[in-house]
Amino acid sequence: MTESTLTTTHGTLSINTYGTPGKPDVLLLHGMSTSQKGFRPIVENADLLSNYRITTFDFPGHGSSTNAPDPPTTYTFPSFASAAIAVLQHLNITKVAIYGHSMGGHVAIELVHRLTSANPELDIKVSGYMITGTGPCKGREQFQESYATDSPATLRRQVLPPDESLQQFVKDVYSAEHQECWMLEDSRRSDETAKKHVFGAATSEEALDERKFIEG
Repeated sequence: MTESTLTTTHGTLSINTYGTPGKPDVLLLHGMSTSQKGFRPIVENADLLSNYRITTFDFPGHGSSTNAPDPPTTYTFPSFASAAIAVLQHLNITKVAIYGHSMGGHVAIELVHRLTSANPELDIKVSGYMITGTGPCKGREQFQESYATDSPATLRRQVLPPDESLQQFVKDVYSAEHQECWMLEDSRRSDETAKKHVFGAATSEEALDERKFIEG
């Protein structure tokens, strides 16, 4: 593993690279209130590391990256995609497969949209992309539909004291047999303003129509 940091307009990013130089590049994008630590089962797989170079990084306000200097501007899917582009440029990656989990899936969609548009900003090719735990959407109604924001689990977390809510979040997101101490630590460390700004921007009418983009 090679560790590095990159200072950007969105903060200083913590980056890890794994695997074999010269092999196909894969970029992994984590979810809200987690970090790149969540990809340990992938980056510790010897077969994968012998066939790919894998890059992970912490979004601003998460993990070992710094909080955003300008939260309303940085804590959006487009700005997180800009951070990902900065990482790809920093590592001289010109062709990449992208995987995004949960919030990372929204960032992946934004990133692929940026890199495959009719007038791409950069000469970075996308060899493929995959999302899991992500509900592609546009606007508040589709967002609520995708994420069941009125589900019992979500409503229960809203009435709990802050730290108890974080503990419940970890229990809801990770199965009991796979829970580790760092998961709660990641949730506590994440910038408490990030969720508000991310969700606010994601549900605005100016946001990318993710379903339309995916459906082509």
